[in-house]
Order: sequence, then structure tokens, then C-alpha cells
Amino acid sequence: MSRNQRPAFFGYVKVELLSRSSRRWRWRVCKEGSDFVVLASEPIFANAEDAWSVGRKALTMLERGEHVEGLRAVPEDA
Repeated sequence: MSRNQRPAFFGYVKVELLSRSSRRWRWRVCKEGSDFVVLASEPIFANAEDAWSVGRKALTMLERGEHVEGLRAVPEDA
């Protein structure tokens, strides 16, 4: 993204532990200033670091105004 170009989306990534016994993690991209979830991963990550990395990629794509595909992401129903 160039320095003069403003992000198309403002948000943050949240990583959550879904299950302690099988250690399943997922990420969610939320709109800045709220808890409104825009995208969420399918709960497939074995560790938080992997979930964070893929979630950051999705957030970067949204900030650029790109369509997010292929990151095991699903639109979250409001």
C-alpha cells in the first residue's frame, strides 16, 4: 500500500482458543471500534501463532480493498 493511499478497511485480528483438549484456535477480523466480525476462520489451527499469521494476511487484504479468498476464511453472519 502506498503512503498516500488510505486503507479501505479499519480493523483488527482477534485469535481465540476454541477447545483446550484438542487445542483448536481460530481468528476473527473485527471492524475497528466495535466487536462486529467481518471474517472468521474455520477452526483448524493447532496453535495461536499460525492463526495470528493467517488472520493478519486477511486483514492486510481487506485494508487494501482486496477480496479475501483461499485463507480458510468465511464471512461471519451478523
